[in-house]
Amino acid sequence: MNKPTLVQYKPNLNKIEIGHLTLYFSYAECIGFQVDNNEPVFSENIWSVTTAKHLNFLGSKKENRLPREQFLELLDHHVNYR
Repeated sequence: MNKPTLVQYKPNLNKIEIGHLTLYFSYAECIGFQVDNNEPVFSENIWSVTTAKHLNFLGSKKENRLPREQFLELLDHHVNYR
């Protein structure tokens, strides 16, 4: 198993790569993820203006963001799948 990798894009905006899974965090909240080389998946913004800026920085289009519950279910599936 590969060692997790942490990349800090900006203060309070981080990317963690763990094997096939990449997680994007704004503060302590997971706001997006990517599996292998598939398109990243992002949550709708239910937090702050700063998190909205983080989502935009990551290239997330507002119309493509998932409702939070749907996002969490999909994330849970990928985290617990392999």
